[in-house]
Amino acid sequence: MFLRFFKTNQPAAAFAIPLIVLVLWLPAFSHAAISNTQDGMLVYQWLAALVNHLPPAIIKLLCIAIVSFQAIYIHYIVVKHEVLYKDSYLPSLMFAVLASCLPAFQQFNPVLIVNLLMLFILNKSFALFKEESPVPLIFDCCFLIAIASLVYLPAILFFLLFLISLLVLRPFHWREWIVAFIGFSLPYFFISVYFFWVSGFKQFYSWLFTNHINKKLFYEIHFTRPLILLLIIYGVLLILSLFKLRDNFYKNAIKTRIVQQVTIIYLIIATLSALLQTMITLQQFALLAFPVAVFFAYFFLSVTKRLWMYEVFFLMMLAIIFANLI
Repeated sequence: MFLRFFKTNQPAAAFAIPLIVLVLWLPAFSHAAISNTQDGMLVYQWLAALVNHLPPAIIKLLCIAIVSFQAIYIHYIVVKHEVLYKDSYLPSLMFAVLASCLPAFQQFNPVLIVNLLMLFILNKSFALFKEESPVPLIFDCCFLIAIASLVYLPAILFFLLFLISLLVLRPFHWREWIVAFIGFSLPYFFISVYFFWVSGFKQFYSWLFTNHINKKLFYEIHFTRPLILLLIIYGVLLILSLFKLRDNFYKNAIKTRIVQQVTIIYLIIATLSALLQTMITLQQFALLAFPVAVFFAYFFLSVTKRLWMYEVFFLMMLAIIFANLI
């Protein structure tokens, strides 16, 4: 009954999403409210300093509201741009679960902000398909990607995602590509002018190079049994989802196929972006929540026989998630 309820497009499912996020985040109220700002860029440090004045419980509720909004906004994106062949709240449910499945995700952190910005970027990017006036959308996307990278440097790779998406979604026009590079460069131009004005230009780029570019690669992940089991389940489910997507790929409309291709590229680039971190942590992989949620939703949506088996499987996955959270 649980998956069956979210396989529909009824508005009641949207009201259930914040409740699910709240239940998943309940253990987080005993943990730190704000993550270490070591991997956060300048804009995130400003935001963290602003949020840090709030009580921890309010910060957690703010994070819950952001994740809930993201989950519901994903439904809007999926339906508007025909990402799946059927309207459903399953992508929202999967995103809510994936974005809340580990204690490392349940903090105010730079990835939370980047995920929010990326949803706005994806909505605008998908709208480029057969758009007659694409220049404002292209500028907005690239400007927001630059802002995202000033929140969290690994997000700079999403500019590559956008350029690939531009090739997939539209025929090549050199003016559009110039607009893309101008839009991406403007936030860095503004931040450079600011630091030049306050005599901190050299110090800022020296800090950027030392802390985010010129570094050795380390990882800080403690692989517990519940975590290993959860990763195995996610891995198997993702493989099954991609196989299911491949089997039905050419049955979809052209726009749906193109958008799904962009989503696969998103998955690859979000994974590779971990290499740009100062230290690889679990928190980084919250960037995978959107593409993985779409693929998981596609898998469960395509299931028509023996649905009760998949209901049991999903509930078992929730139980393992709670084992990681407690």
